[in-house]
Amino acid sequence: MSRENLDRLLSMLSLLSDAGGDLTRIVRDDELWARLVETLAPYFHEDYELVTTGLPGGTTVGKGFDDNRASRLDWLAPFATYRQEVEEVVDCGDRVLLLVRAFGRLVGSVQELSHAAAEVFVFRDGKIARIELYGNRARARKAMGLEE
Repeated sequence: MSRENLDRLLSMLSLLSDAGGDLTRIVRDDELWARLVETLAPYFHEDYELVTTGLPGGTTVGKGFDDNRASRLDWLAPFATYRQEVEEVVDCGDRVLLLVRAFGRLVGSVQELSHAAAEVFVFRDGKIARIELYGNRARARKAMGLEE
C-alpha cells in the first residue's frame, strides 16, 4: 500500500501546484478554495485531522476542510504571498514525510522570507486521514521515528 499512498500524495501535490501555488490567494478566495476542495476531496477522509505543532499559537487540531481553511487563514493573515516547495519525500508506509521550504512575503514588504518546515501525511484505507504540520524538521523526523 505504501507506493499507492505515495503516488496519491504526489498526484495531489501536482494538483495544488496547478492551482497556482500561492496559498494566500487560494485560501482567501471563496471560489478558488471551493474548486480546490472539490478537486482534493477524493484524496481525503471527510473528517481528516489537521494538526499544527511547533508553530506560533501552539498545537492545534482541526477536522475537515472547513477547519483547515480557518487555520490557514489565521496563519496566512500577515502574508501577502505564501508558497511551499517540496525538497524531499520520505515514504514510511502509511505515513509520508514531506520536507518543504516555505516562502512568504509579509504584507507591506518586498523581501521574501524562507523557512524549512515539514508535513506528515497519515493514510488510512488509501486516503489521507491526518496531516501534521511542523515548523521544525527535527520534530517531524522524531515523530516519524527517524534519526536526524
